[in-house]
Amino acid sequence: MVLSDRDIKAELASGRIVIDPLVEANVQPASVDVRLGSNFRVFRNSTHTCIDPLSEQPDLTESIDVPEGETFVLHPGQFALGTTLRAHLRPRRRPRQARGESRRSGASAS
Repeated sequence: MVLSDRDIKAELASGRIVIDPLVEANVQPASVDVRLGSNFRVFRNSTHTCIDPLSEQPDLTESIDVPEGETFVLHPGQFALGTTLRAHLRPRRRPRQARGESRRSGASAS
């Protein structure tokens, strides 16, 4: 179920969803923007033909910690997993979905 911004705000007000810290301007029409943290796992797709969950691939990803004040650039076609910056989402009795998308093409996350 996708909640509208009105529903998201009602769930936040009732305490059924907790996001800490919450920036009101980050509540969008059907989502809440969260800030990226400084920890990323970048896939090394040049060393593997595919991601195989049934086999050991210890060098499939590389952990990157971005020092404060520096920039992490995700190039077109590159895939990375990232952490959020002090965001705690705790929906009660609701499934949740977290999806990362940049609203700006070619944007870097810092």
